Amino acid sequence: MDISNNKKRPNLIIVLTDGMRPRDLSMFGYDVETDSHIKRIANESAVFMNAFSTSGASDTADTSIFSGQFPTTSGFIHQNPRTESWEIEMLRKNKFWLPLYLQKLGYKTISMTPQHLWFKKGYDYCMTKEGAGAGKYLSRSWILRKFLLGLPNWAYVFGKKMTSVRLSPKFITARQIIDETIEKIDETDKPFYMYMQLLDAHCPYGGVDTPKVESRTPISGVLDKIENPAQREYVKKRFFDSDTKSLEESKAKLDASIISMDKEIGRLVDYLKNKDLWDNTIFVIISDHGENYGEHGNYFCRGGLYDPSVHIPLIMHLPGLPSKKINSMVANIDVSATILDYMGDKKDIDG
Repeated sequence: MDISNNKKRPNLIIVLTDGMRPRDLSMFGYDVETDSHIKRIANESAVFMNAFSTSGASDTADTSIFSGQFPTTSGFIHQNPRTESWEIEMLRKNKFWLPLYLQKLGYKTISMTPQHLWFKKGYDYCMTKEGAGAGKYLSRSWILRKFLLGLPNWAYVFGKKMTSVRLSPKFITARQIIDETIEKIDETDKPFYMYMQLLDAHCPYGGVDTPKVESRTPISGVLDKIENPAQREYVKKRFFDSDTKSLEESKAKLDASIISMDKEIGRLVDYLKNKDLWDNTIFVIISDHGENYGEHGNYFCRGGLYDPSVHIPLIMHLPGLPSKKINSMVANIDVSATILDYMGDKKDIDG
């Protein structure tokens, strides 16, 4: 069914704030206001206080959002790049993929993230590795990546200082992504679906400088409490990557990154309102996962099904519906179904 001429068809924007935890937002009880603009959006939205991810890994969690399936039913149970040999086959077998479904309905589908993998399926435009995220990186080589991450910290630090090769795509700030997002919306003359992945709240928090704070827990104080040698080396690398020298510096940098990202999300909503698009746009803010930040003796990782790892913020602006705080337990697999239910699209989802 081609609905490209239906002007009342709502636009859809999904903002994935990679790694952002509810416990780092004041609307969930945090004592630092990192989320003044997100709170403003929440006042016009449904806020799910108990939303959880199906996985602590980005790739499997994102797949659940767009397929509406648990990892065990979709087949995507590993983090990239250990999926490369069978990802295309599993996509072929899956009957529903939100971007592809909306594309077939006549939406202009746009993805604003350099980290696509199989997620580029169903998009008319992708911010690809060859675009804003270009650069030589090694995340597609699992063996080499594992080798580098397994090096002693001194060798890892030396290697990163001596080479431009990275273990992940080039970091792109929320401001850069929002700038290009606005440009793409301005160019679009039909209903659009926009997906953006903002990496500011994900270690190493590359969008801001390291704040000056009182440091009470130096790196050595953190490492002394870690019994596992492999995790100890991992944590040292994360401190180096984030250019922080204490737990307090690292947490302050995370807070500053969320504040910066929050400002850009607010700027996007202000743009939508100024363009009279807000009242016809479904606007979703969601995270793929959180991470342990000292909880359960873990740092900078999502090991285990602990609350810091899988409890995620979920805020949905659904035009015409009142704002509401919802305490029922929901999951990221509910997002696509909720969007389609709101739009009234319940038929032919196998296509």
